[in-house]
Amino acid sequence: MRQTTVRKSRQHSKVSVLAFLVLLVVSGTGLALWRFQSVQVLSVESASMAPEIKRGDAVVIQPVTFNDLKVDDVVSYRSPADQSVIVTHRVVAVERNWNQLITKGDNAARIDTPLPPSEIIGRVQARVKYLGFVLNFLRSPAGLIVGVYIPALIIVLLEVKRLVMYYSKPTYRLATYTKTR
Repeated sequence: MRQTTVRKSRQHSKVSVLAFLVLLVVSGTGLALWRFQSVQVLSVESASMAPEIKRGDAVVIQPVTFNDLKVDDVVSYRSPADQSVIVTHRVVAVERNWNQLITKGDNAARIDTPLPPSEIIGRVQARVKYLGFVLNFLRSPAGLIVGVYIPALIIVLLEVKRLVMYYSKPTYRLATYTKTR
């Protein structure tokens, strides 16, 4: 029975180490993309671009210059009305003479106010369905607890259990036999 417990403990330890390594590789890859390619992942909060981009999706944004933009590109920019709000809409016109960009949401009735190039964050490179919901949850206090604190606590507890099992097992020493005359 003790041998079975030790095997299970070793299996739990291997699983926790493997899970930690997978998490490390995935987060490292994401950070590398974000850091070295200036990629941003944003969650979509409205249905202004439905049906192509829906509320709860996430968009991957790559920086772009004003000269590289063309009609039908989907771009993210800081709202002229509130700089803390980021809007993702489709380009309907590029006014190079006036150095302005005109956008409109696919699900919106009117075009947006013209934008200067300085407000543009980047062009949408990809959309990931439902990832926006996950990102929003992970940004909340409950998401921090579920996504970071509980997994970290589980790893620590499994490691403590493994160490207790390791140090509480009996040690066997080789006895020496000497012949007396």
